[in-house]
Amino acid sequence: MKKIKVFALLATLFVSVFSNLLAPTVYAAEENVSITLHKVKDYDADGTITNTGEILDEDFDFLPGITFDAYDVTTEYYAAYDESVATKTVSEAISDAVVAVRGEAGVTPVGKSAVDTKTTTADGSATFELNPKSGTRDAVYLFVEQASDGVETIADNLVVSLPIYKQNTDEVLTDIHLYPKNTTKDIPFDKEITSQKNSAKQTDFSIGQTINYQLKTTIPADIAATRLVNDNDQAQKLYNVFQFVDTFQSEQLSFINDAATFSVAVADGVTLTNDDDYTVMVTVATDKGTTTVTTALTAAGIDKLAAFANKEISFDYQMKINSLEYIDTDIVNTAKAIFGNDGTTDIDKWEKETPPDSETVKTGGYKFVKVDVNNKAKTLEGAEFFVRKSTAADAEYFVATADGGVWTTKKSEATKYTTKTNGIVDVKGLEYGTYQLQEITPPTGYALPTGPAAYTEFVVDENSYTTNSTTPPKIVNTPKGFLPSTGGAGIILFVALGVAMVGLAGVYFTSRRKVA
Repeated sequence: MKKIKVFALLATLFVSVFSNLLAPTVYAAEENVSITLHKVKDYDADGTITNTGEILDEDFDFLPGITFDAYDVTTEYYAAYDESVATKTVSEAISDAVVAVRGEAGVTPVGKSAVDTKTTTADGSATFELNPKSGTRDAVYLFVEQASDGVETIADNLVVSLPIYKQNTDEVLTDIHLYPKNTTKDIPFDKEITSQKNSAKQTDFSIGQTINYQLKTTIPADIAATRLVNDNDQAQKLYNVFQFVDTFQSEQLSFINDAATFSVAVADGVTLTNDDDYTVMVTVATDKGTTTVTTALTAAGIDKLAAFANKEISFDYQMKINSLEYIDTDIVNTAKAIFGNDGTTDIDKWEKETPPDSETVKTGGYKFVKVDVNNKAKTLEGAEFFVRKSTAADAEYFVATADGGVWTTKKSEATKYTTKTNGIVDVKGLEYGTYQLQEITPPTGYALPTGPAAYTEFVVDENSYTTNSTTPPKIVNTPKGFLPSTGGAGIILFVALGVAMVGLAGVYFTSRRKVA
Protein backbone atom coordinates (compact mmCIF):
# COMPACT_ATOMS: atom_id res chain seq x y z
CA MET A 1 0.00 0.00 0.00
CA LYS A 2 1.41 3.36 -0.96
CA LYS A 3 2.85 5.45 1.85
CA ILE A 4 3.89 9.10 1.48
CA LYS A 5 6.38 10.70 3.87
CA VAL A 6 5.60 14.23 4.96
CA PHE A 7 8.23 16.16 6.93
CA ALA A 8 7.08 19.14 8.97
CA LEU A 9 5.84 20.50 12.27
CA LEU A 10 3.73 18.22 14.60
CA ALA A 11 0.28 18.78 15.91
CA THR A 12 0.02 21.93 17.99
CA LEU A 13 -0.34 24.50 15.24
CA PHE A 14 1.76 27.15 16.92
CA VAL A 15 1.13 29.67 14.14
CA SER A 16 -2.58 29.54 14.86
CA VAL A 17 -2.01 29.77 18.59
CA PHE A 18 0.20 32.79 18.06
CA SER A 19 -2.45 34.43 15.89
CA ASN A 20 -5.03 33.71 18.56
CA LEU A 21 -3.08 35.64 21.16
CA LEU A 22 -2.58 38.68 18.95
CA ALA A 23 -6.02 38.79 17.32
CA PRO A 24 -8.96 37.60 19.48
CA THR A 25 -11.90 36.36 17.48
CA VAL A 26 -15.59 36.79 18.23
CA TYR A 27 -17.81 33.72 17.72
CA ALA A 28 -21.55 33.60 17.57
CA ALA A 29 -22.80 32.31 20.91
CA GLU A 30 -24.49 29.29 19.39
CA GLU A 31 -21.66 28.34 17.01
CA ASN A 32 -19.52 25.34 17.90
CA VAL A 33 -16.19 24.48 16.37
CA SER A 34 -15.95 21.08 14.69
CA ILE A 35 -12.63 19.31 15.32
CA THR A 36 -12.17 16.03 13.45
CA LEU A 37 -9.34 13.66 14.35
CA HIS A 38 -8.31 11.37 11.48
CA LYS A 39 -6.43 8.45 13.02
CA VAL A 40 -3.52 7.53 10.72
CA LYS A 41 -2.27 3.95 10.83
CA ASP A 42 1.39 2.92 10.62
CA TYR A 43 2.65 6.15 9.13
CA ASP A 44 6.39 6.22 8.46
CA ALA A 45 8.02 6.74 11.84
CA ASP A 46 10.72 8.94 10.24
CA GLY A 47 8.20 11.47 9.05
CA THR A 48 5.77 13.88 10.68
CA ILE A 49 2.43 15.02 9.39
CA THR A 50 1.86 18.69 8.57
CA ASN A 51 -1.42 19.59 10.24
CA THR A 52 -2.86 22.61 8.46
CA GLY A 53 -6.28 22.43 10.09
CA GLU A 54 -7.79 21.43 6.75
CA ILE A 55 -8.27 18.05 5.05
CA LEU A 56 -4.97 16.67 3.76
CA ASP A 57 -4.84 15.13 0.31
CA GLU A 58 -2.55 12.24 1.15
CA ASP A 59 -2.87 8.46 0.72
CA PHE A 60 -3.12 7.60 4.41
CA ASP A 61 -4.33 4.37 5.98
CA PHE A 62 -6.79 5.09 8.76
CA LEU A 63 -7.58 3.24 11.96
CA PRO A 64 -11.15 2.80 13.25
CA GLY A 65 -12.05 1.91 16.80
CA ILE A 66 -9.64 4.33 18.52
CA THR A 67 -11.12 6.41 21.35
CA PHE A 68 -10.15 9.98 22.24
CA ASP A 69 -11.10 12.11 25.22
CA ALA A 70 -11.28 15.92 24.96
CA TYR A 71 -10.39 18.04 27.99
CA ASP A 72 -10.83 21.77 28.52
CA VAL A 73 -7.37 22.99 29.68
CA THR A 74 -7.93 26.69 29.02
CA THR A 75 -7.25 27.83 32.58
CA GLU A 76 -4.04 25.82 32.90
CA TYR A 77 -2.82 26.84 29.47
CA TYR A 78 -3.20 30.59 30.03
CA ALA A 79 -1.82 30.41 33.54
CA ALA A 80 1.41 29.00 32.08
CA TYR A 81 1.34 31.44 29.16
CA ASP A 82 0.76 34.54 31.28
CA GLU A 83 3.60 33.60 33.59
CA SER A 84 6.02 32.90 30.75
CA VAL A 85 5.19 35.84 28.47
CA ALA A 86 6.19 38.32 31.18
CA THR A 87 9.86 37.46 30.60
CA LYS A 88 9.94 35.64 27.28
CA THR A 89 8.86 36.13 23.68
CA VAL A 90 5.32 35.23 22.64
CA SER A 91 6.47 32.12 20.74
CA GLU A 92 8.46 30.93 23.75
CA ALA A 93 5.47 31.53 26.02
CA ILE A 94 3.26 29.51 23.68
CA SER A 95 5.75 26.65 23.77
CA ASP A 96 5.87 26.75 27.56
CA ALA A 97 2.06 26.73 27.78
CA VAL A 98 1.78 23.76 25.43
CA VAL A 99 4.34 21.78 27.42
CA ALA A 100 2.55 22.66 30.66
CA VAL A 101 -0.78 21.12 29.58
CA ARG A 102 0.19 18.44 27.05
CA GLY A 103 1.54 15.80 29.43
CA GLU A 104 2.64 12.32 28.44
CA ALA A 105 1.01 10.40 25.60
CA GLY A 106 -2.14 8.65 26.77
CA VAL A 107 -2.04 10.20 30.27
CA THR A 108 -5.10 12.22 31.26
CA PRO A 109 -4.68 15.56 33.04
CA VAL A 110 -4.95 15.36 36.82
CA GLY A 111 -8.25 16.47 38.29
CA LYS A 112 -9.91 16.87 34.91
CA SER A 113 -13.01 15.25 33.46
CA ALA A 114 -13.45 14.88 29.72
CA VAL A 115 -15.86 17.28 28.09
CA ASP A 116 -16.49 14.75 25.34
CA THR A 117 -15.37 11.28 24.19
CA LYS A 118 -15.43 10.01 20.62
CA THR A 119 -14.31 6.82 18.84
CA THR A 120 -13.04 6.76 15.28
CA THR A 121 -15.52 5.28 12.84
CA ALA A 122 -14.93 3.01 9.84
CA ASP A 123 -13.13 5.79 7.97
CA GLY A 124 -10.82 6.40 10.94
CA SER A 125 -12.35 9.72 11.95
CA ALA A 126 -13.86 11.06 15.16
CA THR A 127 -15.57 14.47 15.19
CA PHE A 128 -15.94 16.67 18.29
CA GLU A 129 -18.36 19.62 18.42
CA LEU A 130 -16.81 22.00 20.97
CA ASN A 131 -17.44 25.46 22.34
CA PRO A 132 -14.88 27.93 21.02
CA LYS A 133 -14.97 29.80 24.33
CA SER A 134 -14.15 28.77 27.86
CA GLY A 135 -15.44 31.48 30.12
CA THR A 136 -14.25 34.75 28.62
CA ARG A 137 -11.18 33.36 26.89
CA ASP A 138 -10.68 31.43 23.68
CA ALA A 139 -10.83 27.74 24.54
CA VAL A 140 -7.84 25.40 24.62
CA TYR A 141 -8.49 21.67 24.31
CA LEU A 142 -6.33 18.65 25.02
CA PHE A 143 -7.05 15.43 23.10
CA VAL A 144 -5.86 12.22 24.77
CA GLU A 145 -5.94 8.85 23.04
CA GLN A 146 -7.09 5.86 25.08
CA ALA A 147 -5.02 2.67 25.00
CA SER A 148 -6.08 0.03 22.46
CA ASP A 149 -5.14 -3.64 22.20
CA GLY A 150 -4.01 -3.41 18.61
CA VAL A 151 -1.82 -0.32 18.97
CA GLU A 152 1.91 -0.50 19.67
CA THR A 153 2.46 3.23 20.23
CA ILE A 154 -0.34 5.72 20.77
CA ALA A 155 -0.29 9.30 19.53
CA ASP A 156 1.12 12.18 21.51
CA ASN A 157 -1.52 14.23 23.27
CA LEU A 158 -2.77 17.05 21.02
CA VAL A 159 -3.14 20.64 22.23
CA VAL A 160 -5.49 22.83 20.17
CA SER A 161 -5.76 26.53 21.06
CA LEU A 162 -8.63 28.29 19.35
CA PRO A 163 -9.14 30.01 17.04
CA ILE A 164 -7.38 28.22 14.21
CA TYR A 165 -6.80 30.21 11.03
CA LYS A 166 -6.60 29.01 7.48
CA GLN A 167 -2.96 29.14 6.49
CA ASN A 168 -1.72 32.52 5.30
CA THR A 169 -5.14 34.14 5.71
CA ASP A 170 -7.27 35.85 8.33
CA GLU A 171 -10.05 33.31 7.82
CA VAL A 172 -11.02 31.43 10.99
CA LEU A 173 -11.61 27.73 10.53
CA THR A 174 -14.73 26.34 12.16
CA ASP A 175 -14.21 22.87 10.66
CA ILE A 176 -10.76 21.73 11.79
CA HIS A 177 -9.01 18.50 10.77
CA LEU A 178 -6.05 16.93 12.58
CA TYR A 179 -4.09 13.75 11.78
CA PRO A 180 -2.67 11.98 14.83
CA LYS A 181 -0.71 8.85 13.93
CA ASN A 182 -0.20 5.37 15.40
CA THR A 183 2.01 2.37 15.02
CA THR A 184 -0.05 -0.81 15.28
CA LYS A 185 1.21 -4.05 16.74
CA ASP A 186 2.45 -6.85 14.52
CA ILE A 187 -0.35 -9.34 14.08
CA PRO A 188 0.58 -12.62 15.80
CA PHE A 189 0.01 -16.04 14.27
CA ASP A 190 0.16 -19.47 15.86
CA LYS A 191 -0.24 -23.01 14.55
CA GLU A 192 -0.56 -25.77 17.09
CA ILE A 193 -1.58 -29.39 17.50
CA THR A 194 -4.54 -29.65 19.87
CA SER A 195 -4.53 -33.46 20.10
CA GLN A 196 -3.64 -34.62 23.61
CA LYS A 197 -1.79 -37.70 24.86
CA ASN A 198 -1.02 -38.28 28.52
CA SER A 199 -2.22 -34.74 29.29
CA ALA A 200 0.30 -33.18 26.88
CA LYS A 201 0.43 -32.17 23.24
CA GLN A 202 0.63 -35.26 21.05
CA THR A 203 3.20 -35.27 18.26
CA ASP A 204 3.36 -39.02 17.38
CA PHE A 205 0.54 -40.64 15.45
CA SER A 206 -0.38 -43.82 13.66
CA ILE A 207 -1.11 -43.80 9.97
CA GLY A 208 -4.75 -42.78 9.44
CA GLN A 209 -5.08 -41.44 12.98
CA THR A 210 -6.81 -38.07 13.32
CA ILE A 211 -4.49 -35.14 14.05
CA ASN A 212 -6.27 -32.05 15.42
CA TYR A 213 -4.78 -28.69 14.40
CA GLN A 214 -5.65 -25.09 15.19
CA LEU A 215 -4.55 -21.88 13.46
CA LYS A 216 -4.91 -18.65 15.44
CA THR A 217 -4.39 -14.99 14.68
CA THR A 218 -5.62 -11.60 15.85
CA ILE A 219 -8.24 -9.70 13.89
CA PRO A 220 -6.58 -6.48 12.62
CA ALA A 221 -7.39 -3.33 14.55
CA ASP A 222 -8.64 -1.66 11.35
CA ILE A 223 -10.68 -4.59 10.04
CA ALA A 224 -13.72 -2.30 9.76
CA ALA A 225 -11.84 0.51 8.00
CA THR A 226 -13.19 2.09 4.83
CA ARG A 227 -11.63 4.37 2.23
CA LEU A 228 -13.09 6.85 -0.23
CA VAL A 229 -12.48 5.94 -3.88
CA ASN A 230 -13.04 7.29 -7.37
CA ASP A 231 -13.17 10.92 -6.22
CA ASN A 232 -16.88 10.45 -5.63
CA ASP A 233 -16.89 10.02 -1.87
CA GLN A 234 -17.87 6.36 -2.23
CA ALA A 235 -16.56 4.35 0.72
CA GLN A 236 -15.10 0.87 0.13
CA LYS A 237 -13.93 -1.65 2.70
CA LEU A 238 -10.17 -1.60 3.21
CA TYR A 239 -10.17 -5.40 3.65
CA ASN A 240 -11.72 -7.92 1.32
CA VAL A 241 -9.11 -10.67 1.85
CA PHE A 242 -8.75 -12.64 5.09
CA GLN A 243 -7.30 -16.13 4.78
CA PHE A 244 -5.71 -18.99 6.68
CA VAL A 245 -3.29 -20.90 4.42
CA ASP A 246 -1.73 -24.29 5.31
CA THR A 247 0.72 -26.10 3.01
CA PHE A 248 2.15 -29.62 3.33
CA GLN A 249 3.61 -32.52 1.34
CA SER A 250 0.83 -34.41 -0.44
CA GLU A 251 2.53 -37.79 -0.01
CA GLN A 252 2.82 -37.36 3.76
CA LEU A 253 -0.40 -35.78 4.99
CA SER A 254 -4.05 -35.59 3.98
CA PHE A 255 -6.56 -32.89 4.92
CA ILE A 256 -9.90 -34.27 6.12
CA ASN A 257 -12.19 -32.28 3.84
CA ASP A 258 -15.41 -32.76 5.75
CA ALA A 259 -17.34 -29.71 6.96
CA ALA A 260 -18.23 -31.57 10.14
CA THR A 261 -14.54 -31.67 11.10
CA PHE A 262 -13.51 -28.03 10.65
CA SER A 263 -14.73 -24.68 11.99
CA VAL A 264 -13.88 -20.98 12.25
CA ALA A 265 -14.54 -19.27 15.57
CA VAL A 266 -14.02 -15.82 17.06
CA ALA A 267 -13.29 -15.07 20.70
CA ASP A 268 -16.38 -14.66 22.90
CA GLY A 269 -17.90 -17.82 21.47
CA VAL A 270 -18.93 -16.58 18.02
CA THR A 271 -18.76 -19.29 15.35
CA LEU A 272 -18.81 -18.45 11.65
CA THR A 273 -20.87 -20.44 9.18
CA ASN A 274 -19.28 -22.53 6.45
CA ASP A 275 -20.08 -21.34 2.90
CA ASP A 276 -21.85 -18.20 4.14
CA ASP A 277 -18.98 -16.72 6.14
CA TYR A 278 -16.00 -18.68 4.85
CA THR A 279 -15.00 -21.29 2.29
CA VAL A 280 -12.36 -24.04 2.40
CA MET A 281 -10.48 -24.81 -0.82
CA VAL A 282 -7.93 -27.60 -1.32
CA THR A 283 -5.36 -27.06 -4.09
CA VAL A 284 -2.80 -29.66 -5.20
CA ALA A 285 0.43 -28.51 -6.87
CA THR A 286 1.59 -31.69 -8.57
CA ASP A 287 4.81 -30.09 -9.78
CA LYS A 288 5.82 -29.26 -6.20
CA GLY A 289 4.23 -32.29 -4.58
CA THR A 290 2.32 -30.08 -2.16
CA THR A 291 -1.25 -29.53 -1.07
CA THR A 292 -2.53 -26.16 0.15
CA VAL A 293 -5.68 -25.69 2.22
CA THR A 294 -7.01 -22.11 2.02
CA THR A 295 -9.73 -21.02 4.41
CA ALA A 296 -11.02 -17.70 3.04
CA LEU A 297 -13.54 -15.46 4.73
CA THR A 298 -16.30 -14.17 2.50
CA ALA A 299 -17.40 -10.52 2.43
CA ALA A 300 -20.12 -11.43 4.90
CA GLY A 301 -17.59 -13.11 7.15
CA ILE A 302 -15.25 -10.12 7.11
CA ASP A 303 -18.20 -7.85 7.93
CA LYS A 304 -18.90 -9.97 11.01
CA LEU A 305 -15.37 -9.34 12.26
CA ALA A 306 -15.93 -5.58 12.45
CA ALA A 307 -17.16 -5.84 16.03
CA PHE A 308 -14.19 -8.00 17.06
CA ALA A 309 -11.11 -5.94 16.17
CA ASN A 310 -8.05 -7.09 18.14
CA LYS A 311 -9.86 -10.29 19.17
CA GLU A 312 -8.61 -13.78 18.39
CA ILE A 313 -9.93 -15.81 15.46
CA SER A 314 -9.15 -19.50 14.95
CA PHE A 315 -9.51 -22.26 12.37
CA ASP A 316 -9.79 -25.81 13.74
CA TYR A 317 -9.36 -28.74 11.37
CA GLN A 318 -8.08 -32.31 11.08
CA MET A 319 -5.43 -34.13 9.08
CA LYS A 320 -3.87 -37.59 9.02
CA ILE A 321 -0.63 -39.25 8.01
CA ASN A 322 -1.24 -41.06 4.72
CA SER A 323 2.04 -42.89 4.03
CA LEU A 324 4.22 -45.65 5.50
CA GLU A 325 7.31 -44.31 3.72
CA TYR A 326 8.23 -41.67 6.31
CA ILE A 327 8.89 -43.65 9.48
CA ASP A 328 10.98 -41.85 12.13
CA THR A 329 10.90 -38.79 9.84
CA ASP A 330 9.76 -35.24 10.59
CA ILE A 331 6.43 -34.62 8.86
CA VAL A 332 5.96 -30.87 8.71
CA ASN A 333 3.18 -28.57 7.63
CA THR A 334 3.42 -24.79 7.63
CA ALA A 335 0.67 -22.19 7.83
CA LYS A 336 0.17 -18.43 7.82
CA ALA A 337 -2.58 -15.81 7.67
CA ILE A 338 -3.01 -13.33 4.82
CA PHE A 339 -4.91 -10.02 4.97
CA GLY A 340 -5.49 -7.30 2.43
CA ASN A 341 -7.42 -6.24 -0.62
CA ASP A 342 -7.34 -7.96 -4.01
CA GLY A 343 -7.84 -4.72 -5.93
CA THR A 344 -11.32 -5.56 -7.23
CA THR A 345 -13.09 -2.81 -5.25
CA ASP A 346 -11.25 0.24 -6.65
CA ILE A 347 -8.84 0.18 -3.72
CA ASP A 348 -5.23 -0.44 -4.67
CA LYS A 349 -4.24 -4.07 -4.25
CA TRP A 350 -2.28 -4.73 -1.08
CA GLU A 351 -1.42 -7.76 1.03
CA LYS A 352 0.12 -8.47 4.39
CA GLU A 353 1.21 -11.90 5.61
CA THR A 354 1.85 -12.97 9.17
CA PRO A 355 5.11 -14.77 9.94
CA PRO A 356 4.58 -18.48 9.17
CA ASP A 357 4.40 -21.12 11.87
CA SER A 358 4.71 -24.90 11.58
CA GLU A 359 4.11 -28.13 13.47
CA THR A 360 5.94 -31.45 13.18
CA VAL A 361 4.54 -34.94 13.69
CA LYS A 362 6.11 -38.39 13.45
CA THR A 363 5.03 -41.97 13.07
CA GLY A 364 7.06 -44.95 14.28
CA GLY A 365 7.54 -48.64 13.75
CA TYR A 366 9.53 -51.78 14.55
CA LYS A 367 11.30 -54.44 12.56
CA PHE A 368 11.76 -58.15 13.38
CA VAL A 369 13.26 -61.15 11.59
CA LYS A 370 11.80 -64.68 11.61
CA VAL A 371 14.44 -67.43 12.00
CA ASP A 372 14.84 -71.15 12.66
CA VAL A 373 15.24 -72.04 16.35
CA ASN A 374 18.27 -74.26 15.67
CA ASN A 375 19.92 -72.17 12.94
CA LYS A 376 19.30 -68.52 13.58
CA ALA A 377 21.07 -67.56 10.36
CA LYS A 378 18.23 -69.25 8.49
CA THR A 379 15.43 -66.77 7.77
CA LEU A 380 11.90 -68.05 7.32
CA GLU A 381 9.35 -67.13 4.70
CA GLY A 382 5.57 -67.29 5.01
CA ALA A 383 5.02 -66.51 8.68
CA GLU A 384 2.00 -64.26 9.29
CA PHE A 385 1.37 -61.82 12.11
CA PHE A 386 -1.10 -59.31 13.50
CA VAL A 387 -0.24 -56.28 15.64
CA ARG A 388 -2.50 -56.00 18.69
CA LYS A 389 -2.84 -53.65 21.63
CA SER A 390 -2.42 -56.46 24.18
CA THR A 391 -2.61 -60.22 24.62
CA ALA A 392 -6.23 -60.06 25.78
CA ALA A 393 -8.65 -62.11 23.73
CA ASP A 394 -10.65 -58.99 22.82
CA ALA A 395 -7.63 -56.77 22.11
CA GLU A 396 -7.97 -54.66 18.96
CA TYR A 397 -6.04 -55.26 15.74
CA PHE A 398 -3.96 -52.63 13.91
CA VAL A 399 -5.05 -51.40 10.47
CA ALA A 400 -2.01 -49.90 8.74
CA THR A 401 -3.81 -47.82 6.10
CA ALA A 402 -4.68 -44.14 5.80
CA ASP A 403 -8.37 -45.01 5.43
CA GLY A 404 -10.69 -47.28 7.34
CA GLY A 405 -9.59 -46.43 10.86
CA VAL A 406 -6.51 -47.26 12.91
CA TRP A 407 -7.71 -50.11 15.15
CA THR A 408 -10.45 -52.67 14.68
CA THR A 409 -12.07 -55.50 16.60
CA LYS A 410 -12.57 -57.41 13.34
CA LYS A 411 -9.74 -59.77 12.50
CA SER A 412 -10.77 -59.74 8.84
CA GLU A 413 -9.99 -55.99 8.63
CA ALA A 414 -6.61 -56.15 10.34
CA THR A 415 -3.33 -55.65 8.50
CA LYS A 416 -1.52 -58.96 8.06
CA TYR A 417 2.28 -58.94 8.05
CA THR A 418 3.82 -61.79 6.01
CA THR A 419 7.53 -62.58 5.94
CA LYS A 420 9.36 -62.99 2.65
CA THR A 421 12.59 -64.92 2.06
CA ASN A 422 14.52 -62.44 4.21
CA GLY A 423 12.25 -63.26 7.17
CA ILE A 424 11.56 -59.57 7.89
CA VAL A 425 8.43 -58.52 9.78
CA ASP A 426 8.14 -54.83 8.82
CA VAL A 427 5.74 -53.01 11.17
CA LYS A 428 5.23 -49.33 10.22
CA GLY A 429 2.95 -46.44 11.00
CA LEU A 430 2.39 -46.74 14.75
CA GLU A 431 2.19 -44.01 17.35
CA TYR A 432 4.59 -44.43 20.25
CA GLY A 433 3.55 -47.10 22.76
CA THR A 434 3.70 -50.78 23.73
CA TYR A 435 2.25 -53.42 21.43
CA GLN A 436 2.03 -57.18 20.89
CA LEU A 437 3.06 -58.99 17.69
CA GLN A 438 0.87 -62.10 17.40
CA GLU A 439 1.95 -64.96 15.15
CA ILE A 440 -1.10 -66.45 13.45
CA THR A 441 0.45 -68.63 10.73
CA PRO A 442 3.85 -70.40 10.97
CA PRO A 443 6.25 -70.91 8.08
CA THR A 444 5.68 -74.16 6.16
CA GLY A 445 7.10 -77.10 8.13
CA TYR A 446 7.16 -75.21 11.43
CA ALA A 447 4.91 -75.36 14.44
CA LEU A 448 2.63 -72.47 15.44
CA PRO A 449 3.40 -71.21 18.94
CA THR A 450 0.40 -71.21 21.25
CA GLY A 451 -0.60 -69.28 24.35
CA PRO A 452 1.83 -66.57 25.50
CA ALA A 453 4.51 -68.00 23.18
CA ALA A 454 2.49 -66.69 20.21
CA TYR A 455 3.06 -63.08 21.31
CA THR A 456 6.15 -60.87 21.16
CA GLU A 457 5.96 -57.58 23.05
CA PHE A 458 7.64 -54.52 21.54
CA VAL A 459 7.86 -50.80 22.27
CA VAL A 460 7.63 -48.15 19.54
CA ASP A 461 9.34 -44.89 20.39
CA GLU A 462 11.31 -42.19 18.65
CA ASN A 463 13.70 -43.83 16.13
CA SER A 464 12.84 -47.38 17.26
CA TYR A 465 12.32 -48.45 13.64
CA THR A 466 15.61 -46.94 12.48
CA THR A 467 17.52 -48.38 15.44
CA ASN A 468 16.26 -51.94 14.84
CA SER A 469 16.61 -51.94 11.08
CA THR A 470 20.29 -52.96 11.08
CA THR A 471 19.95 -55.92 13.47
CA PRO A 472 16.26 -56.69 13.94
CA PRO A 473 15.28 -58.79 17.00
CA LYS A 474 14.81 -62.46 16.13
CA ILE A 475 11.59 -64.40 16.49
CA VAL A 476 12.24 -68.15 16.35
CA ASN A 477 10.15 -71.02 15.00
CA THR A 478 10.52 -74.70 15.84
CA PRO A 479 10.35 -77.31 13.06
CA LYS A 480 7.56 -79.86 13.39
CA GLY A 481 8.75 -83.11 15.05
CA PHE A 482 10.70 -81.17 17.60
CA LEU A 483 7.96 -79.63 19.68
CA PRO A 484 9.15 -77.96 22.85
CA SER A 485 6.85 -77.33 25.76
CA THR A 486 7.35 -74.23 27.82
CA GLY A 487 10.83 -74.44 29.35
CA GLY A 488 11.39 -78.12 28.12
CA ALA A 489 14.18 -79.67 26.09
CA GLY A 490 11.86 -81.51 23.72
CA ILE A 491 9.77 -84.67 23.37
CA ILE A 492 12.73 -86.88 22.38
CA LEU A 493 14.29 -86.34 25.77
CA PHE A 494 11.13 -87.60 27.47
CA VAL A 495 10.91 -90.66 25.19
CA ALA A 496 14.52 -91.56 25.89
CA LEU A 497 14.00 -91.13 29.61
CA GLY A 498 10.93 -93.38 29.50
CA VAL A 499 12.81 -96.15 27.62
CA ALA A 500 15.63 -95.98 30.13
CA MET A 501 13.25 -96.27 33.06
CA VAL A 502 11.50 -99.29 31.53
CA GLY A 503 14.89 -100.94 30.96
CA LEU A 504 15.99 -100.35 34.54
CA ALA A 505 12.71 -101.74 35.83
CA GLY A 506 13.24 -104.93 33.78
CA VAL A 507 16.76 -105.41 35.15
CA TYR A 508 15.50 -104.88 38.72
CA PHE A 509 12.74 -107.49 38.50
CA THR A 510 15.05 -110.03 36.74
CA SER A 511 17.63 -109.71 39.51
CA ARG A 512 14.96 -110.24 42.17
CA ARG A 513 13.83 -113.51 40.61
CA LYS A 514 17.43 -114.80 40.56
CA VAL A 515 17.87 -114.02 44.26
CA ALA A 516 14.64 -115.81 45.07
